[in-house]
Amino acid sequence: MKIIEKHVLQDGTKIQLENWFGEVLTIGAYPISRKTDKKFYGRVAGKTFRISLEFNSVFNCKLAFKQLIANKKTLNNFSEVFHNLEDVEYL
Repeated sequence: MKIIEKHVLQDGTKIQLENWFGEVLTIGAYPISRKTDKKFYGRVAGKTFRISLEFNSVFNCKLAFKQLIANKKTLNNFSEVFHNLEDVEYL
């Protein structure tokens, strides 16, 4: 995995544009969890956890990254492309 670009959103969430497999880009985000997940290790209230946003095209991934940086959209706006759809409950 190669990190292409990093940024910190206004709410303090760290995000990065990642290249995993040649032309496949994802966004890795590290927000602070609102609550603790009792069944899955890694999501603890008040601590950061990882969310992977997986898009169907490089264009859509780069556009989403720019929209997040510009504060035009939030991670919740992209919940349909979360690798783990349950992550939205912890934002």
